[in-house]
Amino acid sequence: MTATADVTIRHVRTVVSSLGASETTEIKKSLENARIHKADFAIVASAEATLWDTSVTPCPLGAFDYLELVCDIDVEIEFETGATARTWTVSLEAGKPYVLWSDASREGTTGLGDAFGGTASDIAKIKVLESNAVAGELNLFMAKT
Repeated sequence: MTATADVTIRHVRTVVSSLGASETTEIKKSLENARIHKADFAIVASAEATLWDTSVTPCPLGAFDYLELVCDIDVEIEFETGATARTWTVSLEAGKPYVLWSDASREGTTGLGDAFGGTASDIAKIKVLESNAVAGELNLFMAKT
């Protein structure tokens, strides 16, 4: 589903230390008249699938200011940049959302000492990789102003 709406995104995170002290952080972002895209994907056991690809026509959104992925099983999410097709992978734990606040990325960084170096590039493709021989469902939500 792709539509246009005013969107307010609110994330609240509470961290509790081993001594019992807690700290709550709230992140709030408003996107007025945003184009939104929501999709549900059936994840096939031991397979990979493309969730979003800017090179495919029509692409629901060509870029995003907010991305949220939630899956009911543990999977790997692979992001690919557009300029040189470099990829990186993150683990998505079942039931826990993975959030990006922008599609901006950096290419060509060489480690901790160069974490802000490299060339600016946008994410162009998102894939899901399931290697545990388990089927599941993944929910994708993205918004762009």
